[in-house]
Formats: sequence, structure tokens, C-alpha cells
Amino acid sequence: MRINTKHYQIIHDCEKRYGSIMATPECELRQLQTELNHEEHPDIPIKWTDSNREKFEQMVIQMVDEGYSANAIAGELGAGYSTVKRVIAKYNLTVKGNFRWVLTDAVGNVYYATSKGQARKYLLGGTVGGNHDCIERQLVNDGYTVKYRQSIWADIANGDYYITPHGLFLKHGDDSYEN
Repeated sequence: MRINTKHYQIIHDCEKRYGSIMATPECELRQLQTELNHEEHPDIPIKWTDSNREKFEQMVIQMVDEGYSANAIAGELGAGYSTVKRVIAKYNLTVKGNFRWVLTDAVGNVYYATSKGQARKYLLGGTVGGNHDCIERQLVNDGYTVKYRQSIWADIANGDYYITPHGLFLKHGDDSYEN
């Protein structure tokens, strides 16, 4: 979230009224946070009604389908983590893994992995645990290039492989997670 002139104006108003931000009552700070989140996402209303809740739930469903984690959704929408988890549980959604490693082999296949240990387990065989430097060295010695890059499900191209704790899978469409 970027701080703009309106944010600075709100801060100065609090400092005038209470002497400092630290002296501002908690309830007023919460209200200011709600208003700032609303500014960032005007399509999410400040007051909850049934139609507003449905809109929020649809946004959560869409973001889960794109591959965002519950923490990322809560931060992006300015909602509580437990609220987002409740929506995920209500609709029985599967939160996709957070892919942190991108590996490529000599042929040009691309693999997205949740961890280096999982990559070693499913590409080379062996166990998940171990020293991260040692695991990376083993992968490099077997012809893989290893790069750190945060990726979500939507970033993985069709035809690329992805590795989760449940196995090695090929992405073939947006609804093919772990199929």
C-alpha cells in the first residue's frame, strides 16, 4: 500500500487531535485502517451486508483459484485471516501451494517446486530433508538450474511441471491442480 497525501492528512489530523499517533485511541486507529483499506479496494464495502459478503466471498474464491494463499488474500483484501479461512472452508476450496523454486533441466522442461527438498525427492529420488545447499548442489550436478522465485498457480504455464508434497504433476489447464 502506497502512502498518498490523504494518508498524510489523516496522520496530521490525529497528531493535532491527540498529540501523536501513539496517543490516538485504538478504536479510532482501527476505523482509519478500515477506511484506508476501503480506499485501496473500493469494491469491498466498509459495512457488511449479505450482498456485500457474497461479493467478498466471490473475490476470495477467485483469488484461491488463481493460486493465492489465505495470508496473501487477507492482506490484499484487508480482511482477517480467519474470515478468509472461513470462506475457504465454507466452499471446500483447495489452497494451492506457494511455489518458491523454479528449476529447469537440460531439455528445457520447467519445474516449479514448493521446496528444494520436494524437488530432490521427486526429481532425483531420496528424502525431503537435508541441508539446502547440499540439495541445491545435487540438483545442479544432475543438470538442473535452480532459481528462487515466488510463483502462484496462475504464473505456471500449461505444460510446465509443478512439485507439491503430494507428487510431481503436469499443469494442463487452470483446474488441473494435483490431477
